[in-house]
This record gives sequence, structure tokens and C-alpha cells, in this order.
Amino acid sequence: MDHHASGTGKIAEALRSLLLAGLALGMLQSAALAESAPVPTGFQFLCMDHPRECRGGGASSVQVTPQLLSLLNEVNKSVNASIKPAPFEPIDIWSLNVSQGDCEDYVLAKRRALIRRGVPASALSIVYALRNGGGHAILALHTNEATLALDNMSSRIKPLNRTGYKVVSMSGPDPRVWYRP
Repeated sequence: MDHHASGTGKIAEALRSLLLAGLALGMLQSAALAESAPVPTGFQFLCMDHPRECRGGGASSVQVTPQLLSLLNEVNKSVNASIKPAPFEPIDIWSLNVSQGDCEDYVLAKRRALIRRGVPASALSIVYALRNGGGHAILALHTNEATLALDNMSSRIKPLNRTGYKVVSMSGPDPRVWYRP
């Protein structure tokens, strides 16, 4: 009878633990939902047309190394030089392989170039920020030291929190899911 009672007690304790874990998970999911942000419409259309460009994968953060910093500088400067700024468009279309574009076109080109060179997609975030009162997109790389910003308005790589921008939202490890920091 003691074996049966202790077995029943262990089962009841396991069920209580499972219930508490489920409640905690529900609270975490609710908290995550409270911080979620709308995905930009232009990005949604891009993902419908080019689903491969909208995948995450790999580590959500990388180690800073001299080679990584060199790669970031090379890609940032190269893409900044290869795309000519486009005039304002009333409909914001996110495009790939452009010679002329706006901030998110630079972001997509940098993201693609870094992924092709081995940077995990999940470590990269597309950031929507306010710059001089207007919206602006930049690419961020999450590292063990800081989140680094690659910006078409600057040739310098710097920590996101030192750009002077107010971050409104950013993509997560799955770039189709956005959140407010």
C-alpha cells in the first residue's frame, strides 16, 4: 500500500509540476505576444515572392572576431557604394538585386551578402528605427559583445545603442516575426 501511495504521490507531484510549467509557458507566450510588432507590409510581400530570403537558421548570436569585423566592414562599405539612393516612393516596395533603392533595399543586400559568407541568418535582424523623425531601416548583427548596426547612412559599424536612432521594432531569429525591443 505504501508503494501505491508513494507512486500516486509522485504522479500527483509530476502533474502539479507539469501544470505549473504549462502555466509559466503560457505566461511567457503572453509576454512575448505583448511585445510583438507588426511585420512591415513590404517585407511580407517580399517573403511571398522570395520565401528563401525570409528564413532564419543557425545561431541567434555570433562571437566577435577580427575576421567578422573585417567582413562586416567590407559588406557594409561595398553595399553602400553599390546602391544609389532612390527618391521617396509612396508605396514602399522591398526589392532584391537593385542598383538604386532606399534603406531597406540596402538592408536586404547586406543580409543576403552576409548569409552567403557564412553569417547565420538568425543572428541578423532587420531594424525599423526613427531617424530625424522619419522611418529608417538598418541591419543588425547580434554578437556576444553587442548588437552591431550596419547602416546605409554610415560606413562605420557601431553598436545599435550608439546609432542615435530610436528603435521601434525589429525582426527576431525568424525574420517573419517582429517584436518591440
